[in-house]
Amino acid sequence: MEIKELNQYRYVVKETVIEDVINETLTPNRIIMIGVKDSTNGIVIPHPIPSDFIRLKYEYQGNSFNTQKSAAEVICRFLNFIHNKITNKDEEFLSFSYYGISGLTLQHGSRFITSLTLQGRNKQTVAIYEQYLIQFYVFLQEQKLIDMQFDFSLFSRSKGYRNRPDSPFRHPSLETRYPSRFTSKKQRQKAKDFRGKDRKMLVTEFIQCSKEIAPEITLGICLQIFGGIRRGEIVNLTRGSFNVVKGKSMIVKIEDNRNILFGHLKNTEKEFPKRLNYLETHMALQTILDNDLLWEVYDLHFEKLNKKIQQGEVKNPIAVLVDNHGNPMSDYGQ
Repeated sequence: MEIKELNQYRYVVKETVIEDVINETLTPNRIIMIGVKDSTNGIVIPHPIPSDFIRLKYEYQGNSFNTQKSAAEVICRFLNFIHNKITNKDEEFLSFSYYGISGLTLQHGSRFITSLTLQGRNKQTVAIYEQYLIQFYVFLQEQKLIDMQFDFSLFSRSKGYRNRPDSPFRHPSLETRYPSRFTSKKQRQKAKDFRGKDRKMLVTEFIQCSKEIAPEITLGICLQIFGGIRRGEIVNLTRGSFNVVKGKSMIVKIEDNRNILFGHLKNTEKEFPKRLNYLETHMALQTILDNDLLWEVYDLHFEKLNKKIQQGEVKNPIAVLVDNHGNPMSDYGQ
């Protein structure tokens, strides 16, 4: 195909519904695919390699639909970045035009990360993009689709929530540029409008960022976003505050639990759930908007919390949010 003809094609994320047989019953299932869209007629042709990546690394691993979509959107941006470089006749990317994905190199990923930095993306966002990119390269290597040997050795992060492959893009020979804390502070910060057409993507990106940076409070953030629960109400939650029908509904009871949670604090005025100023406790029930990402965060949170309890790291086992000292997390995050 001539390079000039490439301009009419773009990688896109496509949602579709298939029927799975679960317990001998046909059940509709939303899935994510990555396809190539012809702008001249609007036809989208599924691309098997990146689509298999999403299916095998995210869908089959039990990740939520929103997580699958986030990964697909990052990979689409990466592939379209390469596509643009080819149309501009960038010599470092011509191998991709000749060999397709099998022509992918670490240099391509490095250039993509550098481009994000030069666009002014913050440190946390670039870190999330990098992790999705690493998983994509790992998948391609596992499937023997790229001729590249890199030891994707596992390492544990200090907060210990997951093991992840180390980043090959940080090798000095690649000269990858990353946002620094200093430059992030100097950049003009733009407020995110969660009411626009991109609100779902922004919410997902925000929660995914929280999972990376502060996983211990991500459930609380989900309850704020999907239920409108205030911070002072969240820190008062106990295990008994949740009325859950797994995968279907979640109702949270707002209570004043300061006497059983915050005995270690001298002053608990900031921890009072203000809703109880005008509502009786039996009326202070909040329904949480049900979605896949919420359940993913909920499961991960209590899985890690239960493990900490078993290891004797939690001082009050009825608490939902726990700080680094094992105490129930207060409004100050103490």
